[in-house]
Amino acid sequence: MDETEFLNSSPTEKKERNKFPLLRYEELPEYMKDNEYILNYYRAEWSLKHAFVSLFLCHNESLNIWTHVIGFVAFLVLTVANLTEFYQVADFINLSKWVFPSDTGTPPPLIDTPRWPLFVFLCGSMFCFVSSSLCHLFSCHSQHLNCLLSQLDYIGIAVMIITSFFPPIYYLFECDTIWQYVYLTTISILGVLAVIILLSPKRTRGKYRFIRTIIFVAMGLFGGPCFMLLGYLRSGSLVGLIWLDIVTKYFMFLS
Repeated sequence: MDETEFLNSSPTEKKERNKFPLLRYEELPEYMKDNEYILNYYRAEWSLKHAFVSLFLCHNESLNIWTHVIGFVAFLVLTVANLTEFYQVADFINLSKWVFPSDTGTPPPLIDTPRWPLFVFLCGSMFCFVSSSLCHLFSCHSQHLNCLLSQLDYIGIAVMIITSFFPPIYYLFECDTIWQYVYLTTISILGVLAVIILLSPKRTRGKYRFIRTIIFVAMGLFGGPCFMLLGYLRSGSLVGLIWLDIVTKYFMFLS
């Protein structure tokens, strides 16, 4: 058996192996030539059934698929945990909302904090992981489906970046509601514009990879001005700006 055919069905089904082989890059149809640095083990023109079965087999998308599936399951567990009696991830937010008394000796009370921004982020993340999983799993079916799923994949990334700003901006600017609304509205508008741009079928091609990267990086860098302003509002000093620069890099990494 050729090395590019090891993925397929049972060895006794020679016909099926020949019908759904793994291909080299130069054997791919033009619409699938997205990354010239991955040379082997491509699926192309597979039926939906065989594409689904390939979830449990080995090819050059296996790692992509399973990392996103595992990511979805992890965020689903976090969401369910926060909706049930289990330990809530949102509880850590209350730790930063203590009202510290001066010298009264009384224990610091906790302020009830809305959890909807956290759920916005969790749902956005799950959408990203699901859309990417579907894209990597079924984009080998046909050119039409490949284009649709690529668009869905990029939209999922944009949605995750947008929603990742909601918890930090909402909670850190909770005492400055005007800036809170300004930044949440701005990142939402930027996200919608990015999605509109990414919906163009032409933007899904490999030659537009740099443009897509610029869009995603620009959205991630949006956090810089937000947290610099927060540092100024909190301390009004250079120390605050330096501290917020560290926080900014942290949230950019999360995004």
